[in-house]
Amino acid sequence: MSGPVMAPVLIVTYDRLEHLRKTITSLRNNIYAEQTDLFIASDFQRSDSEANKVDAVRSYLKGIDGFKSVMVFERDKNFGPVENCLSALRVIFDRYDRFIIMEDDIVTAPGFLKFINQAFEKYGANERVFNITGYCPPIEIPSSYQYDAFFLGRMSAWGCGMTKDRYTSILDISRKEYDEFAANKKLSRAFVQRGGEDMLVMLKDVAYGSLEAWDVRFMYTQFMKDQYTVYPTQSLILNIGFDGTGIHCGKTDRFNVVLSDKTTFRFPDKIIVDPRLVKANLIFRDGSTIEKLRGRVVGRARWTIKQLFG
Repeated sequence: MSGPVMAPVLIVTYDRLEHLRKTITSLRNNIYAEQTDLFIASDFQRSDSEANKVDAVRSYLKGIDGFKSVMVFERDKNFGPVENCLSALRVIFDRYDRFIIMEDDIVTAPGFLKFINQAFEKYGANERVFNITGYCPPIEIPSSYQYDAFFLGRMSAWGCGMTKDRYTSILDISRKEYDEFAANKKLSRAFVQRGGEDMLVMLKDVAYGSLEAWDVRFMYTQFMKDQYTVYPTQSLILNIGFDGTGIHCGKTDRFNVVLSDKTTFRFPDKIIVDPRLVKANLIFRDGSTIEKLRGRVVGRARWTIKQLFG
């Protein structure tokens, strides 16, 4: 790809050096890495007992190369995951109208940056596209499906590409609004059919204040605005954070995938949702173990943040 400006990448990190090393190494091996500005938000330790781990991360960050530029935000006090991320995004928004955000436990395939940037060029101005992800859950893609991208009404936050205007369009939902939404059976049923039974459960938790979750607000926004997430048919993301090292995440291999080696992609010209892929995703999302994992998975996927995008 020549001409278009590559979306910058923001990686938010704390004290997991080995996870971060794998994240950076894989990203550096991406096509377009040398054309990509990399931003890294490194938070300060919460206590003296974590200082050595944070220092080790920062020592490693000083030697990162292989990108167009590298800017590291070294916090001199503990911002917490919310402000650590938001402060970096404010700097990015002064220069860019789009971004890719990742945590420090996301391993990417060589085609990840190419897929996200080409999808931005293809769909960035399309009002029906909400965001782009590099992750594809372990679902069966029909052999007759002819493209390398598909659309779902449920977003994924792993390796998430988004434009600034979508970022600023996120809807809130109050308790009253949720009650009215849930009472409308046609509406609430359609919401569940987009992405799974857990979406409605989590939306209630958000509206009632028992869960602070930006991606649930994303899903609600997508539904109300009839917008979709662009997914690759073969995953370009592997989340290695389900190993027990995350603050709010247990151990599971449920989300494991084989990284794709694809580096060329065919994108549909029109936003057409394939019912076979929607059904496959629903089966995966509504699996028997998902409710057991929900609290931990949701916590990790959202960093249990108060209002990262609000």
